[in-house]
Amino acid sequence: SVHKLSVLQLQRLIRQRCVDPGAIFLTAHSRLRMRQRHVSMALVLDVLRKGQLRRPAEPDPRHGSVVCRMEHFVAGRELAAVVALSDEEPGVVVVTIIDLEE
Repeated sequence: SVHKLSVLQLQRLIRQRCVDPGAIFLTAHSRLRMRQRHVSMALVLDVLRKGQLRRPAEPDPRHGSVVCRMEHFVAGRELAAVVALSDEEPGVVVVTIIDLEE
């Protein structure tokens, strides 16, 4: 269960799931934030595939998922992707994109 994984295990799971770009689902909110912050899909992929979880995951009981924040310095910017993981879905849902320097 994703709810019982450690930070390092969740980080590894996110990286594994994001090898396939088809397993990454963007919410309307994350698409809006990408546009506003001029963050391309290539940068999001880089954050998800090479980023680190620097804080514990938070449960989201309403959706039966855990929410994690992957952070990575890429293209001269410190970016974060907040993602949701669940046992039912094999992919990663990108909830929002944050520019940590804003």
